[in-house]
Amino acid sequence: MKTRLWHFWYNLRGWFQIYLFLGIKWAFLGSVFSSILTIVALFVEPITFGIGLCATVIGLLVFAKDIWSIASSSENYYSQQLVSFSVLNKLAKSERYKNFRYDNFHGKLFLYDPDVNDILCNTPLTIAFESKNQFKLSRVAKEIAPFVLTKKKAHGRVLFNEPKIRLSTDLVAEELKRQPLIKLQPTDYYSSVCTNELTGEEIKSKSTKSQIYDGLNFMSDAGLILDLDESLCSNHIGISTVAFTADNRLIITVQTSGAFVDYDKIVSSGSGSATDSDAKSAKTLQEFVVRAMNRELLEECGLPETTGVRTQVTGFARFVNRGAKPEFFGVSFINQPSQALIITGKEALYIADQDTLRVSRHSLDKFLLSLRYLREKSEAKFSLDMHLSLLFLENYIQKFPKSFVTLAGMLF
Repeated sequence: MKTRLWHFWYNLRGWFQIYLFLGIKWAFLGSVFSSILTIVALFVEPITFGIGLCATVIGLLVFAKDIWSIASSSENYYSQQLVSFSVLNKLAKSERYKNFRYDNFHGKLFLYDPDVNDILCNTPLTIAFESKNQFKLSRVAKEIAPFVLTKKKAHGRVLFNEPKIRLSTDLVAEELKRQPLIKLQPTDYYSSVCTNELTGEEIKSKSTKSQIYDGLNFMSDAGLILDLDESLCSNHIGISTVAFTADNRLIITVQTSGAFVDYDKIVSSGSGSATDSDAKSAKTLQEFVVRAMNRELLEECGLPETTGVRTQVTGFARFVNRGAKPEFFGVSFINQPSQALIITGKEALYIADQDTLRVSRHSLDKFLLSLRYLREKSEAKFSLDMHLSLLFLENYIQKFPKSFVTLAGMLF
């Protein structure tokens, strides 16, 4: 019952936010203000009451007209999933990304560089949060936004808008060695839905039959994947961490069919995206990312904010199928036993099941064997983020075994 109430609330909230995102907020806010003025004037001044009542009616009429306009414009388009894996696989890396590996996991393409991951594990990188440099949709993205959002929402996905943080600096090893400022900028989730999540989806006009969006040109140009500082995508930062409990169990999660991505897949213990609250007072990229990982982990495990968590960033990748968006990966240890984990009403919208698997604690070699066994046994059910979380964790343990043992406390 509680889960259904959460679903109803977020569904209603999502539709309301879509209309605000598409630019009808002033008519709505005007009608709300006028309604308040009307109620006050009812007890104070009859003339003011009449003026407020008229303004309320006009505001609501404009609000209804804007909703009708959005619905009408969204009906002028249709989409086709035309960009296949083979087309995405032919996209080339830019010269800056020449040392990145271009890999494939069950049709999901991603870019990563082990040298960048090593730097993230060892070298603090200073961030600059450009709070006034809000991401803005391109002209084409604005044009198709009503169609995209109403279509995605109508398909039953849990979809509502929230402030997010985008990465606008490319994490390239040679450049990171010079200690540049890593630029973070505000964006929001709906902007990502209208850009990153449209990758591979062609949109055409019903009336003219002309192509409006080709499925690629927000994230690529002339066959090249655009660098982050050139991309027309929102590129909000995703985060994933694999977590181990105090009784030496790995937390695994299965997402519901209502989740926007990776539904019915095994995902990392804590996964989601970074928000502006994670960036407040953070001085380094790693501090910012760890905050986001800890927040998502505790939320999805139903644990209080006071829970002790030790987290280490282990890697970075760009997900090509999702507009080459940036994703960070980590490993976490919590000071609670597996029995303390619960799925709350809100998280039940996304989480179908949560389980734990025992890992060997006798040696690093046996610990690694446990991870590899899990990957080999369940790989077909993994999301890309779960695959990379375990892969980067294995690489971290092999390269920095002493740091891992310290992070894990008395695990070994």
